[in-house]
Amino acid sequence: MEYLKDFENWNILKKEIDSSNNRIPFFKEGDVWWVHLGANIGSEIEGKGTKFLRPMIIIRKYSPQLFLGIPLSSKLKNIWSYIPIIINTRKESLLITQSRSISSKRLLHRFGEISEKELRKVKKQLIYIIKNNPSG
Repeated sequence: MEYLKDFENWNILKKEIDSSNNRIPFFKEGDVWWVHLGANIGSEIEGKGTKFLRPMIIIRKYSPQLFLGIPLSSKLKNIWSYIPIIINTRKESLLITQSRSISSKRLLHRFGEISEKELRKVKKQLIYIIKNNPSG
């Protein structure tokens, strides 16, 4: 059975999120948030459920409106692009190749954080991947 992406409902929700005048939530680097990631194209990671949500770690805060985030997955794979990490005592994977800039309007709610030490480690891994292209 073929998976059909729900672009129509994502477009409706995306318009609501964009036009929302809700207060921008306070967030910081190392926070883990549920984010309205949406229905995306091709191999781009997307959110799940009716709200198109996926957990993300905030790696770099550019401004109160914009940050660099890396999505998480509960799938654990032994490949270079899935970096294991513990979030709230659960093993997760950082999908390092799916890092991207995100509007803070997409933030739904915070549910955890990683330590400063872990955040530095993740940033080093991201820089290494950008510089070295391990996929060849």
